[in-house]
Amino acid sequence: MNRTILLVGEKLEVLAKVSAFLEDLGHLVQTADSRKEALSKIRAFDPGLIIASFKLTDGNGFELIEELRTYYQSKAPVVLMAPLNRLDQLGRRPEAKAVQAWIKWPIEQMELYNVIGEWLGREVTVKAAPVRQANLPDESARPRPRSKTPILEALKKPARTHTGPAPVSTPPPPTVKPAAVFVPLRPQTAKPKRLADEDRQGEIIGNLARTPIAHLLFQLGQREETGLLTMNYSPNKMKVHFEGGFIVQVESNYIPDLSLGVILAKRGDITPGELAGARKRWERDGGLLGQTLLALQLVNEPTLERALLEQRLKKVLSLFTWQWERGTYVFTRGAEKIEPQAGFRLRVEPAIIEGIHTCYDLERLNGAFNKNQRLNLPLTLAKISAEELLGRMDHSELQQVINALRTSRTLGQAMSVTALDELTFLQYTYALYVLDLLRFREY
Repeated sequence: MNRTILLVGEKLEVLAKVSAFLEDLGHLVQTADSRKEALSKIRAFDPGLIIASFKLTDGNGFELIEELRTYYQSKAPVVLMAPLNRLDQLGRRPEAKAVQAWIKWPIEQMELYNVIGEWLGREVTVKAAPVRQANLPDESARPRPRSKTPILEALKKPARTHTGPAPVSTPPPPTVKPAAVFVPLRPQTAKPKRLADEDRQGEIIGNLARTPIAHLLFQLGQREETGLLTMNYSPNKMKVHFEGGFIVQVESNYIPDLSLGVILAKRGDITPGELAGARKRWERDGGLLGQTLLALQLVNEPTLERALLEQRLKKVLSLFTWQWERGTYVFTRGAEKIEPQAGFRLRVEPAIIEGIHTCYDLERLNGAFNKNQRLNLPLTLAKISAEELLGRMDHSELQQVINALRTSRTLGQAMSVTALDELTFLQYTYALYVLDLLRFREY
């Protein structure tokens, strides 16, 4: 067995302690704080054991393990150090199957050492005597107890002894308190209470790859919910406040999410004036739905070059698989956590998106919608009702269109493999295109 052990994590003090322990056992130790550096050292040293923290400077331990197993076919055992709540939330993810051991965080040193000992096939002993001392902080780091004697008094020289009357001490000058300075404090938010295992089914904690954000927002709007949707994908965080199904406030530290909230808060009532006024903002911050609305609104404008429009639309489509897809989310109605409905879990496959990339003939599609009144689908996306479109669709025909887009290279080729006429096919294609970017239903 290769005696080289790789430690990966962003907490240098933990790596230093574990590294010293392993070196005392006669092992060669390599450390890395990022996924990129870890992969480089794995190729160079081929370690016999990998100990990874959940949090890395450029990702997390799950992603590192997944890459090792998928692309490098690494057989080295992996020990993952992760926070307890992360184990609860993410322990059932596919990536977790590659992890051979779990360790709670904040980490207990002896727990880690015992796990390492099991992998090394030997009993672990620590030179620093009792086990309980392993978790205590360094003695020098402890705050010293305050002396009862004021520091200034302790520094004074002892007074001379004399036989005369005791000297009259002068009273100290009155203490003048400094003027009060207002310091704004960050609100102290209480940590969420962890639920017992039997109560977890009522809690929305999920992976946005299974229920993307558009599904979730549309679902909560349909149910006319009032509450708070909290989404988290470190370092990005977002809170969406609902009242009766309407989004009334969006808090986010990621600018494009603000455009998303502004658009969806309107629930389709965006006027041409509002759209025109928001164009610069949408172009600047790159909001997904903002750019979608902008691009589709400009389809009928002859002054816009077709190549530029296609470029924008493809950029919007490429942004569809965005960073929230691996995040977690929780929806609360007051103190109650709400269970999601099962119907909103459809995820459009990347092949379908790629099919729309290659098949989407803007000029032909735009002409068909403008010349034929039967379709009655205005190109202004803000006025399109997703529910109305879905209500007019035949599910078997829609599935034909999806299969055709998945397997065809051009729009004409996709039409030829279905039994639908051209206008019906275009209607389904356009509706699918709109719904893929805005709101989903289980077909």
